[in-house]
Amino acid sequence: MSYSKYRAAVISRAEYDSEGVGYSTVQDDFPLVVGPLALYDTLSGLMAPWGRDPATGNPLYVTEVDRYTGTITTNGVTSSSDYATPTKDTIPAACIVMVQVSAASVLANIDAANKHFVLGVDPNPLDDSEELPAGLLPYQWDVPMPPARWTTLRNALVQLGVDGDLLDTWAANHEDFTPKDFGEAFKAFIQ
Repeated sequence: MSYSKYRAAVISRAEYDSEGVGYSTVQDDFPLVVGPLALYDTLSGLMAPWGRDPATGNPLYVTEVDRYTGTITTNGVTSSSDYATPTKDTIPAACIVMVQVSAASVLANIDAANKHFVLGVDPNPLDDSEELPAGLLPYQWDVPMPPARWTTLRNALVQLGVDGDLLDTWAANHEDFTPKDFGEAFKAFIQ
C-alpha cells in the first residue's frame, strides 16, 4: 500500500554523482516520514475499499488476524524517478524527475524551494480522489501553462544558465504550450 497521493514533474538544480551524471535531491530534501504502525480497530467494520482508513486515507496493513495503519509524521516525496538527466557541464545544470507525494502541501513546499520547480501535476490523483484540489489546477500537466507560472519557470531557468532570449523565442513559437510540452522540449535540450 502506498502513501502516494499526487504525481508531478519537478525541475531541479542538478547535483552530480562520481560519474558526472546529474540527479535531483528532491526526495532527500522533502522526505516522507512515517510513524510507527498502530492497531486498527477491526471491530468497527469501517475498513475502506483498497485497504485505506476512511478517517485519514492512510493505507491499512493486514496480517492474518489484525489490521494496522501507519500515520504520516511528515508529508513528503514518496518516490522519484528520472525523466531527463544532464551530464556534467551541461547548461542548464538541471534535471527533470517524476515524483509522487503524499499531500498537495508537499508540492507547494517543493515549488517554494530555490532549487526545485513543480513543472506540472498529473490531473488524476493517485488516491482515487475524483479531481485535483483548486490549488493544484494551475499546475495541470496537459493544460496550457498560465503566464505567471511561465514567468516563474523562465526566471528559474535563467538563474540556472539558460539564455532568456532562447526561452522567450521557444515560448513565442509554441502558443498555448502545456507543462508536458515544455518538459519534452527541455528533455531534448539537455540530453
